[in-house]
Amino acid sequence: MSNDLLSAELIQVSMIAIFMAISPGADFAMVTRNSLFYSRRAGLLAALGVASATWVHTAYTLAGLVVLMASSVWVFTAVKWMGGLYLVYIGWKTWKSRLEIPQQHELSNSAKSDWAYFRQGFITNATNPKTTLFYLSIFTQVVNPDTSLAVQLLYGLIISLAHGLWFSILAIGITHQRVLEKLRAGGRHIGRALGGALMAMGVGLMASHR
Repeated sequence: MSNDLLSAELIQVSMIAIFMAISPGADFAMVTRNSLFYSRRAGLLAALGVASATWVHTAYTLAGLVVLMASSVWVFTAVKWMGGLYLVYIGWKTWKSRLEIPQQHELSNSAKSDWAYFRQGFITNATNPKTTLFYLSIFTQVVNPDTSLAVQLLYGLIISLAHGLWFSILAIGITHQRVLEKLRAGGRHIGRALGGALMAMGVGLMASHR
């Protein structure tokens, strides 16, 4: 594979990785929820969970399983129902808990562990079949079959870094003191909106055909 083709492929993968990361969706809602109503740390841990989960998709893609997952009705259905039910569960908990943005955000005490926040981000991304379809698009239509395993792993790293960086910026930005001051008055409404959005995305995910 020539250097020119490799460079073009690298640019394409990088652009798609950025698009994947910034596209509004369940990952965005989960990181926003944790950042606003728990702490910046909770948001960053969820962001780390999302970035780590991209390696699950990379692993099964490089193992040649992404085509099977996308084409097998029962596998695709199982994944989307697991992801959808999880989003509905988290969304319902957010909706009914009447969360309010803490006054002293950075000192927010929560019974949840760091692992719980990380796990929420990880599961949200890992069980999203739409991400599977993104990987199918990248590795079957953009990446050349002759591309080496090392380079494909580099692409996986780029996708992971794009997600980790974007959602970390989101967690830090949304917990800036000035932003929190503007959002605090409507905290309960924001919490219900995020809970409703998560439930809606979960239902939409389960109802989708592809």
